[in-house]
Amino acid sequence: KVEFAAKIIIGVLAIPIIVAILESLLELMPG
Repeated sequence: KVEFAAKIIIGVLAIPIIVAILESLLELMPG
């Protein structure tokens, strides 16, 4: 159960990071 909870926490924390990376990539793309 501990590992399952850890995966959920990591996933939730990773969402804003992934969004920020995607936004930066969209800004770098031409057009």
